[in-house]
Amino acid sequence: MNIKPTCFIAMAFGKEDTDLLYENLILPVLKRLDIKPIIINRQEKNDDLNIQIIEQLRTCDFAIVDLTYARPSVYFEAGFAQRAVEVIYTVRSDHLDRKNPDELRVHFDLQMKPLIIWSDVNDKAFSDKLSRRIGKTFLHKWNRQKKEDEQKEIEENDFSLLPQLSIVALLRKTAIDKLSKEKYKKWIVKQPLYYPRRSYREDLILQGIFNNIYSFKKSQSELKIVSINSFASATKNKLVDAMKGNNDFIQDFIREHLKERGSVYVNHLVFSIRNVPVSRIEDILPHCAKEPDNSIYSYSSRIGSASKYSRISFDVPIETNFIFISNITRITKFEDDLTNYINIKQI
Repeated sequence: MNIKPTCFIAMAFGKEDTDLLYENLILPVLKRLDIKPIIINRQEKNDDLNIQIIEQLRTCDFAIVDLTYARPSVYFEAGFAQRAVEVIYTVRSDHLDRKNPDELRVHFDLQMKPLIIWSDVNDKAFSDKLSRRIGKTFLHKWNRQKKEDEQKEIEENDFSLLPQLSIVALLRKTAIDKLSKEKYKKWIVKQPLYYPRRSYREDLILQGIFNNIYSFKKSQSELKIVSINSFASATKNKLVDAMKGNNDFIQDFIREHLKERGSVYVNHLVFSIRNVPVSRIEDILPHCAKEPDNSIYSYSSRIGSASKYSRISFDVPIETNFIFISNITRITKFEDDLTNYINIKQI
């Protein structure tokens, strides 16, 4: 379906020259550009005019405001529209003379706008300027957004046709690929004891076959650990099972890889095709604080001093983050979200 953009027209209708300006110059431009004009006093509705004006100003795509005759209602409509949409200002040429009375000149607060000037109701130069202004401002953005929306629809449709198991593997593989660029090179699976380690081949891990996979990178002063889990639907039982035993596993990881005093950052990435309610997350992570971004939950702790099995002889501060990406409908949006969280938490 071809949806036309809408343009709210604010001007002093009822005057001979402005009415002709609209009919002779503005309307032909809008028709040529396939834009639907909105004029309140020509709407066949029974609502209060003020209600109609506010409703149309809130829903229009852009506005053309002619300041000729300086009507207060036109100035109000311009100010309201300008809060949210592109506004193109026009005015009759003699209104630029500051010696004119108020009703025949552009008021101070709009004098600095890029006004399109018209001299008479057959001013072809005005039509050309108006057409170019619409094309280079509003219409350029509209067409770009339209293409993005069409591409988004195609991606969402293609994504929805994939088998769910293929999608959850694709999410893990995408995360592995992105994290490899952040120098996470070796991945391991936190498998049950009864599951033979040889079954977790590295090539299968890199294809996204397994959940509960971990990697790390370290420097002299810090150790960063990341885990990946993805589900078709992250139910409470699946989330609890994925996170069960993480604390002991992470502590063993730290003792093995952190040889000197330093800080530890642990980031658990959890992906779900379907939406994960906030209440479910907070139910399984009651000890975590929700960060300003509602998809990140975090807490800080310390690992205790050395035992006979550990070379660490001091307390180690640990910052743990659980990052949830859910309600996933297309892979490009997922990649953007993942990149954003990697940058936010400096994973």
